[in-house]
Amino acid sequence: MNFVEEPKFAARRRMMIAQLKTNKFAFAADVLDAISQVPRHLFCQPMYIASAYEDVTLPIAAKQTISQPSTVARQMSLLELKPGEKVLEIGTGSGYQTACLEALGAEVYSIERQKVLYDLTSALFKKLNVKVNNICGDGYLGMPEHAPFDKIIVTAGAFQFPPKLMAQLKVGGMMIIPVEDKSGVSNMYRVRRVDETHFDVDKLEECNFVPMLSGVNNAL
Repeated sequence: MNFVEEPKFAARRRMMIAQLKTNKFAFAADVLDAISQVPRHLFCQPMYIASAYEDVTLPIAAKQTISQPSTVARQMSLLELKPGEKVLEIGTGSGYQTACLEALGAEVYSIERQKVLYDLTSALFKKLNVKVNNICGDGYLGMPEHAPFDKIIVTAGAFQFPPKLMAQLKVGGMMIIPVEDKSGVSNMYRVRRVDETHFDVDKLEECNFVPMLSGVNNAL
C-alpha cells in the first residue's frame, strides 16, 4: 500500500490499536497488525476525518456506512485468515475492510452493489495500490467464476444464509455472516463447510449492519 500521511494520523491509528487491544473480544494479533497499516481516514468522507480513528461507524456515500474498527477486527479475527488464502468479501463499501484483508495477505475478491461506491473505491484502490479483484454486482450471487473460496466475509445483514455463497465455499472453508431473524434481531454467524452437502453453523453475538440487498444500484 502506497500513501503519505501527516504524523498525527499515524499517532491516532496507534491509539486506536491500543484501544482495540482492550476490547472484550480477543482480536488476533495479525489482524491488529494489518489494521495498523491501513489509513482509515482516507476511506472516510472529508467531513468525518476527525473521527476516523474513533471506534465508531461513520456515513459514506450511497447512504451506507464504514464499519467501526472493532467490528472489522472482530469479523477478520473470526475468519482465521491465513496469508495467501482466497477470500470473497460481500459489500466492498468504503473499501476499508477490503484494504485490511489485503494487508493481512489475502487474495481478495470483493463485490459492491452500489455503483457510486464501486467507482469511488476502485479509484482509491488504484491510488493506494491495494490489490483486489473487485466488481459491481449482486452479492447474493457471489463470484462463481472465481470459486471456490477459502473464506467468505459478508459485511451486510442478510435475511438468510445465501445458498449460492455457501456453494462457493471450499470444503473446510468458512463464512462469517450477519443474519437477521424474523424478530428483526441480527446475529453474527460462523459457517464451516464440512463436506459437499453439510455445514456447521455457530450463532455468535448480536450485531448491527446495513441490510444486504440483491441486485445492482446504478443510481448516482
